[in-house]
Amino acid sequence: FVEWLNTLLTRADIAGLVFGDFKNITITPLAYNLYKLHAKASGEKLDAEKHNIKVEAKAATYHGLKYEIKDGTHYLQCVVDV
Repeated sequence: FVEWLNTLLTRADIAGLVFGDFKNITITPLAYNLYKLHAKASGEKLDAEKHNIKVEAKAATYHGLKYEIKDGTHYLQCVVDV
């Protein structure tokens, strides 16, 4: 999850994109306490007037990392450095 978010942040920064739509999200267990996250992210070019960015996320961290499944829904959380 953290690696996936950091890859997304890097791609957004390099290409000047804003991602806002995520589809086909799958989480596959690989081994004990090890999972693979796969998803399709789409968005658009960053437009400062339209998107009104106040802070920029620099990196996702492992601090506060949480993963749980409730009623078949996956919940992931981490702290993001700004």
